[in-house]
Order: sequence, then C-alpha cells, then structure tokens
Amino acid sequence: MSTRALLVSVGLLYVCGEVRAQQPAPQPIPNPGSPLIPPTGLPLPGFPPVPLPPIPLEKTVDDLIAELERLHAQKADLEKKEQELKAVLRKRLQLQTERLQKLGVTPKDVKPGEPDRVGRILLEGPLRKTRREFSI
Repeated sequence: MSTRALLVSVGLLYVCGEVRAQQPAPQPIPNPGSPLIPPTGLPLPGFPPVPLPPIPLEKTVDDLIAELERLHAQKADLEKKEQELKAVLRKRLQLQTERLQKLGVTPKDVKPGEPDRVGRILLEGPLRKTRREFSI
C-alpha cells in the first residue's frame, strides 16, 4: 500500500467520524399512553413563554434615603403649588366681590368658621318615640 492510499483512508475515516459526531441526537420515543411533553426549557407550541416575575431586591439604606429625599422634594413642590393656587383664588374672589359691590349686590356677612346658632329645641310627644326618631 502506498503512502497516498494510507493518507486518503485516514482522511476519509476522519471526515466520516466528524459527520457522524455532528448529527443531532435522536428524539426520545414517547410512551404510547403518555401525552407528548416537550423537553424542559422549550415553550409549548402555539403558546408564548411565560416570563417569570423579577425577584425584588432589598433596597439599601442609601436607596431608602434617596427615595425619602425625593418624596420631601415632591411634598415641597405640592405645598408651593397649593399656596400659589390659594393666592390666585383669593385674588379672583376679591375681584368678584368688588364687582358685586359695584352692582349693589353684597353677600351676607358671614364670618368663616362660625356656625349659625339655634336657641332652644323643644321636643314634644312620647319620649320613647322622640328618642328613637332623633337618636337621643
């Protein structure tokens, strides 16, 4: 045998071995009585894979302090906006009151925070019925 024939034979054996090694693994044959279940990790046909919810990480002290600072800043902004809105509202109510006074229509003088007063309440009739109706 010549050296050339020997090299060709070895080369052919090597190529055949590589081709055989690259072939896909045969699929397992399912039992006739069991349903077809795809291997783990593969989605079911026709159904999208269900994403797992992310695991919440515990916040560090620095993260908590930063969040608290953001909340304080938001609170300060809201309070500032509230004061601005109240000032604009007071001014517009004052202008409206002045317009009404020019027309001769004046609102009833009521001091804010003071309720109307009631003198005396007299209850008449059977006492049980009165207590039941008025929850006394």
